[in-house]
Amino acid sequence: MKQWFCQALKENNVIAREGFSQEIAVQIGTIREEVRAEVGGIRAEMGVQLGHIRTEIEGKLDDAVWKEAAQVDSFFQHSTVHTAAIPSSQRTRIHLGYTDEALYFGFYGHDAHPDSLVGRSRNFDAELWHEDIVELFIDPGFTHRNYLHVGINHLGTVHDAWLTGGLSGRGVGWNADARAVAMVGRDFWSLEYRLNFGDAEVPQAQSGAEWGFNFVRVFRGAEYSQWVRTYDGGHRPDDFGLLIFQ
Repeated sequence: MKQWFCQALKENNVIAREGFSQEIAVQIGTIREEVRAEVGGIRAEMGVQLGHIRTEIEGKLDDAVWKEAAQVDSFFQHSTVHTAAIPSSQRTRIHLGYTDEALYFGFYGHDAHPDSLVGRSRNFDAELWHEDIVELFIDPGFTHRNYLHVGINHLGTVHDAWLTGGLSGRGVGWNADARAVAMVGRDFWSLEYRLNFGDAEVPQAQSGAEWGFNFVRVFRGAEYSQWVRTYDGGHRPDDFGLLIFQ
């Protein structure tokens, strides 16, 4: 079993539009390093060992691989009418890591009333955007132009597409080599997502690679909270955060 590491930056509730960068460093190997990022002049650092990866995903984040992982848990509501940094009303955390074969993503979302989760879509590539979902925006190579967009609801239904140059170049016919499993608990829902490397669009991540990345949680089809605030809709690859593979 190969050891793998994930380092993540927490936003620390500080937002600065100018001079602001946000990064997650994802490390593979056996050497622990630190990630540094400037957030409004404040430097945040976090480095945590994930442990031994397993090949199966179950939707639960109760394995040590996730318990030992660095986490991002500061997210902000998106608005088209103001730029205030309003924290998400729902407690959320995400984890990221990788191996030679795949990128791994973990999500935990608190929900006081999981019996009211919005989502009935069960068919692959269903239009699930107004349900309780998470969205991933992944730009291999940090092209600022071409990226994978994934939506996953609490039933584990996936909609994915490859976008070339933004929404006008959305290719729903393209499908990632990936697998998602979700579960609903007493006061939360969670999921695990494995994105396999190897496609032309999703090459194997090499040490030193930089990929654009953002995360969104849609709550009850209404609140739209982001890791990195994009200010003018989610499909803003110039504003994505950064994954750094080490």
